[in-house]
Amino acid sequence: MKFWVLKIKEMKSIINILFFCCLLSSTSIVIYSQNGSSKDDRDINFVYSEKLFPKVDLRDAKGSIELWTREIAADMKVSYSFSNEFIQGISTVDNDYIDQEIDLIVLSALEYLVNYEKLKNLSPIIVAAENGKVGVEYLILVHKENNFNSLSDLENNTITFVDEYSSAIPQVWLDVILKTNGLAISNTFFKKIEVSKNTNQAILKTFFKQVGACVVPKNLYESSVEINPQLAKDLVILKQSELFIVGVLCSHNKLNKDLKVDVIQSAKKILQSIKGRQFAIFFRTGELADFKSEHIESLRMLVNNAEKYNINLNR
Repeated sequence: MKFWVLKIKEMKSIINILFFCCLLSSTSIVIYSQNGSSKDDRDINFVYSEKLFPKVDLRDAKGSIELWTREIAADMKVSYSFSNEFIQGISTVDNDYIDQEIDLIVLSALEYLVNYEKLKNLSPIIVAAENGKVGVEYLILVHKENNFNSLSDLENNTITFVDEYSSAIPQVWLDVILKTNGLAISNTFFKKIEVSKNTNQAILKTFFKQVGACVVPKNLYESSVEINPQLAKDLVILKQSELFIVGVLCSHNKLNKDLKVDVIQSAKKILQSIKGRQFAIFFRTGELADFKSEHIESLRMLVNNAEKYNINLNR
């Protein structure tokens, strides 16, 4: 079975947000400073939370962002001076930095909701999409020969997640459904929690019964089944999540509306070009969607339930 082919298929999911960051970044990299600096109306700061990036060399991510920015900056109607700033997370910056230095910021949707009050002067404006869907659905897969019919049957088994930027959301989702069913949270309920390098590896470990279950994106599982139909015969979907957006681009409310429109339109236009489509393949997404409030409601409900059960959200 040629499972290695899935590594190419996975490109459509694992770096959705990395691509998203690249679409909306800049032409130079500056060092983050709490002190800030004065800038004129044409100096625009793009800020990126490193919580969004997969576990890749950050230098590679920055290099990819630079390439995308050149294309977008060249297409914009008005010439601006852009800078890229990278922060470890919203918790590492203060309110003055948020209000004075952030024009546009790309961060995880979970991070945005957890720090909602701190980010009250920021508004989500755009998200990544794929095949018309905004967000990612997750599955808990088990092998049918293990006769796992409910979550309670997985107690003291090993479960594996995927080592990617979005792993925080499925882990919170799993903890919430465990608590909803009167069970302990995952780090107590399971014998061991593993992290696989990619979705292909997580599925294979479950297929060969090396682990009791895996949590993977639905679209990547479906790609696996297209290549290896035997997976659908031997693996059972124990649970399926709602669509959860992984990341958002937010703009500061002080930012000029025409500038926001210019950036978004340029990003979308570049995506349709020959060079843009080549980057789209590399960055594993195909569409950009204007943010709508309903896009984040499923994640907001998940966060509310997690807080009700005192589940850790700072992941």
